[in-house]
Amino acid sequence: MSAPATTVASTGAAARAALGRWQFWIALLVLGAIVAVAMQLTSDRESRPYGLQNTDLNGYAALAQVLQHEGVTLHQARTAAEAQRLMQEHPEAGVVVLSDDFTPPEAFSAALRQRAAQEQTAVVWIAENTYLLEEMLALEGIWSALPIPSAATGIAETLSPGLHCQLEFARSAGSLQAQGETLSAPEGCFPIWEGEAGGEYALVPTDHGIAFAAPEAFTNRHITAEGNAAVGLGLFRAAAAGTVLSESTAPQDGDFASAQNSSSQLIWYTPGAAELLDVQQWSSPWDFLPRWFWPLAGWLLLGTVVGAVAYGRRYGPVVTEPLPVEVPASEAAEGRARMYSHSGAVTAAAAVLRNAALLKLARLLRLGRHPAAQIVAESAARHTGRPEVEVTALLQQQRPANHRELVSYAQALQTLDREVRVQLGLCRADEPSDASTTIKENDEQR
Repeated sequence: MSAPATTVASTGAAARAALGRWQFWIALLVLGAIVAVAMQLTSDRESRPYGLQNTDLNGYAALAQVLQHEGVTLHQARTAAEAQRLMQEHPEAGVVVLSDDFTPPEAFSAALRQRAAQEQTAVVWIAENTYLLEEMLALEGIWSALPIPSAATGIAETLSPGLHCQLEFARSAGSLQAQGETLSAPEGCFPIWEGEAGGEYALVPTDHGIAFAAPEAFTNRHITAEGNAAVGLGLFRAAAAGTVLSESTAPQDGDFASAQNSSSQLIWYTPGAAELLDVQQWSSPWDFLPRWFWPLAGWLLLGTVVGAVAYGRRYGPVVTEPLPVEVPASEAAEGRARMYSHSGAVTAAAAVLRNAALLKLARLLRLGRHPAAQIVAESAARHTGRPEVEVTALLQQQRPANHRELVSYAQALQTLDREVRVQLGLCRADEPSDASTTIKENDEQR
């Protein structure tokens, strides 16, 4: 019955010790989780990259303010249903579909492609990854190409309009500088290379609208670089004015002048994770995670590995050094017995006290290093005058069942040890015993 109590007590003590060692890191982890959840709940949609009201370096706030100053009314749509409603309310408005992680529902994309092909709506398709443009446009003969080259400092190469550029605003801008990708097409603007049969372009006119694969060009950080501002303002003002931007019907100078001087409508639609709720299919929970989740998870994993390596590194071999003091074996045995007593191991504590008493009596009676318990009992009985049966029962047979009996048993062993010392002349009969006094005080405290 005593072993389980010892195990439970040891496990609880180990758990408390581990909690004490790691409580700072646990509190830091909980605090970080609370801050992350609070930031996610309190952040609005415009804090995402390329948001019209995002004033960070990756936002479009500067472009949006200039467009509104030029008389372009911007209508933001967060879902395909909202964009469809705005298109019905403003049938002459142009549409911008900006995809950073998600694409619109296929039904909406197909309807928008049809309206663009029939020149009912001017559509601009923007994505930072060309495979998203391929999925949204669904055109043959146009596919993903190469990223725009960058220097060792991270500055993208400056692109010229090119020989096959049929868009007036792109030729007027003169240049484009931004990181992004290109599309391989027969004609387009701002190529990284081109030939007689076509090239790889950052801006491509199609039958379904304009495809643009370098959205970094219009961010607050890069809008003033080279001709980026002219490209963005010309592209979106023409789309807002209802000019169909395609290679077959390139706008003329008069169309752009009209677009700048009249009030225009532009529907700005950015697909998000909410679009997944509109399709009748199972969605993965990973699709709803914010963009910063994976970088944060990577850093946490790296920090965990580094911390584990640092915490588990070896300091070298164990160095032995003699202690400056000597601890008597009797004190060590008594301390172990008290430890067993505190943990509830009465039987184990009694065994330690009994073994310690046998060792001390054997040394006092000069019976050798490892005498049998019966020999020690017989010798102690002869010296003290006690019955041999009584001393044998005390040193071999008595088993305390609780703490009170354990205290009485310890006192009995101490009394026997003291009587032997008195008979051997090692102490006086009237000399007080510190050990007995301590045991009695502990018994009174219990």
